[in-house]
Amino acid sequence: MLLHSELNRYRSPHVRNLAWALLSPALIETRNTKYHLPHSIYEQAYHDIQPHLSTIDNDDQTLSEYLQLNNHYRLGIYFERCWLYWLQHSKQFRLLSNNLPVRDDKKTLGEFDLIVKNQTSGDVEHWELAIKFYLQVNPPGRDTQWLGPNLKDRLSRKYHHLIDQQLALSDNPVAKQLCLDRGWDIVTKRLLSKGRLFYAFNEQLERPPAACPDYIQEDHQTGWWLSASEFERTFSPLPQCQFHRLEKREWMAQSGCEALSYRQFVLQLQRDTLEHPVQVLVSRWTEKSEILFLVPDQWHSQALSVASIGN
Repeated sequence: MLLHSELNRYRSPHVRNLAWALLSPALIETRNTKYHLPHSIYEQAYHDIQPHLSTIDNDDQTLSEYLQLNNHYRLGIYFERCWLYWLQHSKQFRLLSNNLPVRDDKKTLGEFDLIVKNQTSGDVEHWELAIKFYLQVNPPGRDTQWLGPNLKDRLSRKYHHLIDQQLALSDNPVAKQLCLDRGWDIVTKRLLSKGRLFYAFNEQLERPPAACPDYIQEDHQTGWWLSASEFERTFSPLPQCQFHRLEKREWMAQSGCEALSYRQFVLQLQRDTLEHPVQVLVSRWTEKSEILFLVPDQWHSQALSVASIGN
């Protein structure tokens, strides 16, 4: 099932985002394959709700209000609410609890993202959700590092936090007892991770071999990052290209949006000032639309400094 063609069914940005949350390829996989969902499960999840999505595509007010509860605009919360909405319509899985804190006396040990019941098997499952976007950095003499655009997050640390803390929470005796007190005997745990890796730009648009860790799903979504100077050198001679600056909610499924010429886009950047990395949708450049992270010229040196410290 092709993601792009399915997303193009819908006009509503929220419907497109929900479809992306379900159908896009996983980003991070667990080394123990039973702890991540195979893509066939994601496809089935989407297939089950697709008729409903088609129905609400022309009037998405209820979905919009649900996804933006309390005007939350953090992408992680929005992504989680996409899955909560799907669970309301799922015949196979039933939500038992979400964001359930685990405390030992006054100390918080962690929080279960989702606890669900598989209606087919009867099993109770612990699900952890993650949506992440990382940029490739190659510090001299070190392995490739993957950093968040604001340099406050690192793929390797996120992976170990997900595996060693978040997924491991259901093995903790206090957490186990908390669940048993509610009649839940957790049988398995799952990681539902989506997102995109942005490779360092090169003119050949070739991904370097073995650049990403072995826990990254092979068919993950990709993009390119480049500095403002590289952007100018690359696109100023290409008047046919069109550009759209993506708001954070558009990082999931890019909507049909107004595109600007190179000149118009540069004027927009000059007006807004490029102080932080921004995502950009570029069309009429390659055979398909490309997603770029456009970063300030000083970003790379800052990223190298961060990448050279620890893992």
